[in-house]
Amino acid sequence: MSISQIEFNKIVQKLSLQPGTDDYSKIENSIEIVNIAFLKIAVNKLENLLNRPTNQNRNHLFDRLMTFYNQRVREHQVMYLLMHIIETTLRSKAASIISKKFSDQGQDNWWHDMRAIDKKLIEPVMLGAKSAHKLNVAPSDMTTFNFFDSITFNQLLNIYSDFWTDFRPSFTSKAYKGHTLPELSKREFEAKLRHIRSARNDVSHHKPINHSGGRRRQDLIDDIELILCHLGYNLDDAINNIDPTHNIIQLQYI
Repeated sequence: MSISQIEFNKIVQKLSLQPGTDDYSKIENSIEIVNIAFLKIAVNKLENLLNRPTNQNRNHLFDRLMTFYNQRVREHQVMYLLMHIIETTLRSKAASIISKKFSDQGQDNWWHDMRAIDKKLIEPVMLGAKSAHKLNVAPSDMTTFNFFDSITFNQLLNIYSDFWTDFRPSFTSKAYKGHTLPELSKREFEAKLRHIRSARNDVSHHKPINHSGGRRRQDLIDDIELILCHLGYNLDDAINNIDPTHNIIQLQYI
């Protein structure tokens, strides 16, 4: 028995599917071409709906299942874009702060003298040089933005931690759109980024956000929104383009 058949048998039991029906064959055929993690969530939602005492409708089960499934796909699409926003913002901010701290006035040249590079920044430089070699680009034509695009999210977190005194002014308490943003300590910021990193990895691998034991979606969105507001990113405008009704991403600071 294949793994697809094993999973399908579980669905048959949960939804009480009858062999020979259109719903039975359609769901069976879908097993090998959908995201199983998303499908399981959809099956559970449909099962709960079918088990309600007031529900007598067992028609069009495949279509109803796919409605729940596509809701998860839509959520994934929106969260993927949100992860893109927070990651690129953090990378760009880090690149700007580090370049300003270590480069000559008005220059972006902190990596030109390898002997003078802070040891905690050796890794981004090496990864950037490797990337430049692959692209057949001279290291002298690289910028700090290029270097910071080459590091992993975990390495980015380490840079914020290692140079927190330089990043801390961005996360002090401040007024924002009639609200007061709370100050973020180093420990609080690191904790939020670890949760964001876990969810980012899930989203990147097309898993539900809580697949790896992460926090619920709204807690994650709240953390991302707070960090972006501190950095001056207008998330409300960005979200209006990808989730105009804010059904998935509900903001606090608007």
